[in-house]
Amino acid sequence: MRTKISLMLCVVLLLGTAGGVGAQGNLGDNEAIRALYDGLFEALRNGGPQGLTGYLGQTGSIDARVLRRLEREAQAVLELNPSVGRPDSWVMIRETEIPRAQRYRTVYALTHHDGRPVAWRLHFYKKVNGVWVFTNMRWEAEFVEDFLNLPELEFVAYRKLLGQDRED
Repeated sequence: MRTKISLMLCVVLLLGTAGGVGAQGNLGDNEAIRALYDGLFEALRNGGPQGLTGYLGQTGSIDARVLRRLEREAQAVLELNPSVGRPDSWVMIRETEIPRAQRYRTVYALTHHDGRPVAWRLHFYKKVNGVWVFTNMRWEAEFVEDFLNLPELEFVAYRKLLGQDRED
């Protein structure tokens, strides 16, 4: 009897230890996404746009084609807004999850720079293997509040409307 109890205790301890290791390697969804965007903004703070794209390339969590597009966009933004500079902090505004699509999330964040704030929309997807990756990101320095408050399609239409007004 005593041997059975000792054996069961050993099995329980081994299973508990194995489960703990697996839980650490497979963070919860919220923690995994938070780790991705914290790493992204920390890389941006430490290395500017090159740090951001370097982080994305290093993690391998974004398609190479999307990464090249982001590099071009980041360079264009810097040329148009040299006063923005590196952020000194950031805050997550909200996170959305599409009902019945728990493997896709959008995070809205705000970075604080010397010249002005920059709003971010980060898209994440959970691969079949359970790993979260970036699928896309957008940023906005001019119309921050509208970018954070309007749904993506409405903001695109809003920007097009504003562009037409400037042409008239």
